[in-house]
Amino acid sequence: MTMMDSREQHLQEWIGMGETRDVAALLDRHFPLAQGSHRQVRGYLVYFQHLLACFEDGSQTGLAQPSQFVALCGSRTEPEALLLKSGEHHIALLLARCGQDCRLDDVQLESHSMGLDTRSGELQPQWLSLCHLAPMPGCRFTAREGGEYRL
Repeated sequence: MTMMDSREQHLQEWIGMGETRDVAALLDRHFPLAQGSHRQVRGYLVYFQHLLACFEDGSQTGLAQPSQFVALCGSRTEPEALLLKSGEHHIALLLARCGQDCRLDDVQLESHSMGLDTRSGELQPQWLSLCHLAPMPGCRFTAREGGEYRL
């Protein structure tokens, strides 16, 4: 088994069998909320340095481990993407707004392989989509403390 095979196998094990179709179960397993399930979330926002999940009844909760939220793309009140980290794995939640709610448009996992960015000529992490076959749009992530977050 090559090093790449080992890394990809580790990623497959981390995702879990069958969970690519059940994104909420994947999020609940690796990024649990302090209360409730990602399945019940109607929107996400960032309050100071904390990710808040908003429910239909108006209640809010954070992550059980707040340090798992590491960065966002877009504004704090209407993020376009959220970056979470568990161990060595980054996961990006791509959000789509629909009125006051937002829905999860895609979930992308950072793979351990690198690709060459044709614009900058730099090596960039590759992302694996769990919902679509499209690569993650070019997001510039802002760390929860306010500076640039580099992968």
